[in-house]
Amino acid sequence: MNTYLLRLVACLFVLLSFNVKALVVNGCAIEANTSCIGAELSGADLTGADLSDADLSYADLTGADLTGADLSGASLWRADLSYADLTGADLSEAWFANAYLNGADLTNTDLSGALLAGVTLTGAFYDEQTTFRTNFDPVSVDMIYVPTAVPVPAAAWLFGSALASLGLVRRK
Repeated sequence: MNTYLLRLVACLFVLLSFNVKALVVNGCAIEANTSCIGAELSGADLTGADLSDADLSYADLTGADLTGADLSGASLWRADLSYADLTGADLSEAWFANAYLNGADLTNTDLSGALLAGVTLTGAFYDEQTTFRTNFDPVSVDMIYVPTAVPVPAAAWLFGSALASLGLVRRK
């Protein structure tokens, strides 16, 4: 019985050791340096994907989840990322000429060095963690600032409840 188990483990090791190069979505290989011009990726879950230096020109990424994705140096010329979730994504040095990012979530996103020429950003969200290119004014392109929620420490809740209970005891 041990030899069968050993063979099974060896077979699994061989099968799992193959280097699966990339996930393929609608004919587009999701990997660095890929060329997926005009790809249909709307609504795709691309969380944490490495698409650095990829050519996604004319791609439809409407509503796609790109949370934590690496799109640094990517070409997104005329790409549609409307309502895409780009929270925490790396878009540094990306090329977004004439792209659409209406309503996209860009909170905690790195856009340093990104080319945003002719980009539509109406209703896109950003916060104080979002990094923009020097001299870029998000308000001038109708982006929406989302303040980061500041958690109330437990001590404040404890102090507040103590004051409330003192008030109740005093009334009695």
